[in-house]
Amino acid sequence: MDVGTLLSVIQTLLAALSCNQLKEAWSIWGYKGDLDELSSVVATVKKVLLDAEAKYDELSQETLLYIGELGDALYYADDLLGEFVTLAKQKQLMEDHKFIKKVCCFFSRYNQLGVAYNMSQGVKKIMHKLDSISSKHNKFGLNLDHGPIRSRREETCSFSDTEIIGRAEDVENIVGIMLDTEIRRDVSVLAIVGLGGLGKTALAQLVYNHENITQAFTLRLWACVSDHDQSKLDVKTILAQILESATGEKHDKYSMEVVVGRVREVLASGRFLIVLDDLWT
Repeated sequence: MDVGTLLSVIQTLLAALSCNQLKEAWSIWGYKGDLDELSSVVATVKKVLLDAEAKYDELSQETLLYIGELGDALYYADDLLGEFVTLAKQKQLMEDHKFIKKVCCFFSRYNQLGVAYNMSQGVKKIMHKLDSISSKHNKFGLNLDHGPIRSRREETCSFSDTEIIGRAEDVENIVGIMLDTEIRRDVSVLAIVGLGGLGKTALAQLVYNHENITQAFTLRLWACVSDHDQSKLDVKTILAQILESATGEKHDKYSMEVVVGRVREVLASGRFLIVLDDLWT
């Protein structure tokens, strides 16, 4: 089972667990603790899968079967949480609608507690299943304290000598967005999101070197972020990389004050484009 796909499922799960309507409903019903526990378990599973991704080429068949078992549980959890989020949002809509507010209140004491109890039991079931499977990670040589992505992937740059086919329409769409004269913000951010190996970096390279982009942005900078630290990005190192891309000189030994000052000077000259590649966290 593809680890990258499972990591995307986990991101969907974490997004569902952070849904305001769901958290509010479960707080009212007194089951919010179940969501917090499930979030903790999912975070642990994510760490296991990140380590599996780092070691994927070395994984045994037994470990791959273990990851498949984790994946089955994740898909079940994703379906379950998706259903709960839908119910929570429907509940919010009913309570906000004046015409049916009285009906909702009439049925709430009879219906909602029963629904909430069943939902809680479902969450506990999947939580225990995920926890039981993920707790066996040591048996398969997987760790929760995985290394940074930089040690697992070569640093990228803005150039590619590989011919890329089938991305012309995507490139034109992105270039069109970037050159849209209706955008009035001082700084705009455009994210290219997708599974690992999908070709996000290649697409960014094509856009970066597009003729219209090189004409529109006199200053173009490329920094390979690679999440130096999974819990906190190394901002100073990233800024130093941006400076090195602009000046050709290393600045990593300077203080944060000096680095920030130099970045401000470089970016004050006019319109600029910065690509932060390989950003995961």
